[in-house]
Amino acid sequence: MYMTRFTKYDGLFAEQGDFDFEPIVAVGIAFKATPELTLAFDWQHIFYDDIAAISNNGNRPLVPGVLGCDTCAGFGWKDMDVFKFGAEWQATDAWTLRGGVSRNTQTYNDDQILFNILAPGVVRTHASVGVSYQASKNHAFHAAFTRAFSSRITGGNVNLGPVQTNSTRMEQYSGVIGYSYTW
Repeated sequence: MYMTRFTKYDGLFAEQGDFDFEPIVAVGIAFKATPELTLAFDWQHIFYDDIAAISNNGNRPLVPGVLGCDTCAGFGWKDMDVFKFGAEWQATDAWTLRGGVSRNTQTYNDDQILFNILAPGVVRTHASVGVSYQASKNHAFHAAFTRAFSSRITGGNVNLGPVQTNSTRMEQYSGVIGYSYTW
């Protein structure tokens, strides 16, 4: 993938708005526990340290002219590991049930609150369930639901004063309904 510079944010994000995609490495394994049950495990490492706008320390005094430079404040994110486990059960010829959970290491410390108000990546645990119904050889219907469990980070920042703290919290719910046609 290639991502162009955020020119409208060159005075906000480090490296004059350069906000590249982070490198990612992933390894997974799946095996059939029974003819109907498949289990899978994935490990993923995300290299946030390689992107200055994401990894630069955000706990710096913010005075005019200190945003957007190569070494200026960022989100303070560090490299992250993600561990995923999933299962798929072929209950009948028509019905397939799926479920999974993922857990990741924390992306930033509690002293990086200020910039992370813009992108509060604090969720650490996700759980998903899904179902597919194969109505015929060519037609299938699908549904899935994911919950990102509530997580909060509270901390200070030199820009908020010595006794002032801030908090960022996030939880998410996502649902998908789909239809597929196979030729």
